[in-house]
Amino acid sequence: MSAKDLLLTPRPRHAFAVTEEAVYYGLLDRRRSRLERVESRPLPADAVQLGPVGLLQVKVDRLKATLENLKGLVGDFPKRAALVVPDAWLRALVLELEALPRRREEAEEVIRWRLKKLLPCRPEEVRLDYTPCGANGRVLVVLGLDKPLSLLEEAFSAQGCELGSIEPVSIALSAVLPAAARPLVLVSTVGRAMAIVVLSDGRVQLSRLKLMPQAGARAQSLALRELSRTAQFLADKGWTAAGFSVVLAAGEESLAKAVQLWALEQKGVDVRRLGEPPAPPALVTNPLMTWGLLSAAQPGEGE
Repeated sequence: MSAKDLLLTPRPRHAFAVTEEAVYYGLLDRRRSRLERVESRPLPADAVQLGPVGLLQVKVDRLKATLENLKGLVGDFPKRAALVVPDAWLRALVLELEALPRRREEAEEVIRWRLKKLLPCRPEEVRLDYTPCGANGRVLVVLGLDKPLSLLEEAFSAQGCELGSIEPVSIALSAVLPAAARPLVLVSTVGRAMAIVVLSDGRVQLSRLKLMPQAGARAQSLALRELSRTAQFLADKGWTAAGFSVVLAAGEESLAKAVQLWALEQKGVDVRRLGEPPAPPALVTNPLMTWGLLSAAQPGEGE
């Protein structure tokens, strides 16, 4: 294939999502502007187990059986696709490094050394990916335990599909949010996990994950405390002169109202809901993961 042909290779129109409850498949339309097909199959309740670094255990036989069932609906799976998972399955964080070597092997060594004090496991047990996200050596790192991630890949590979990427849903979503002159603060909740991602100049500048108590006043209190901490982070960086926007993805209505009331007490802060994903309403059973399907299929490497 020539370089010209390579540059003209279409992006993939396929993506998958896996949660603790289900496996999803999404197919984008040919303009890659909306999902024209979404299929899902329930996953047994004990098929996955979470731990302190995200995904801890995968009962691969149960996942394979669910994928086989889903394949019966979809037909042949694509040879290559992206996968999006709940935020609690992976860890995304921004590190500030004095310098990052150009060679990937050396850069990973530097990152793993920094992770020694941050992880409740050995850094060599995790798989990581990274990308520069600003000046002063700021690097976005996404990581998870290698063994369960390998089992995820094994289950898809058994169906003839290789996973080109595995992303937490909030990081995937950050790629499709509209560019804005002001910083964006994306807040998403899946189950008991709340992720906060700060975007400035189109790049992730902060990623934070918190486990929430059961819904109610305590959950709202924690969410507002984390938003206040995020606002202080933006102020410390000098990014709040023009205020900032909060984008709420999923979450309970009571939490959304609490955030809107919080914003009224701030200067230059507006709040909006992410809204329904661009797909036929009848296909949307999980709005956040449907958005994830759309987002994960955007930056692919070929059909």
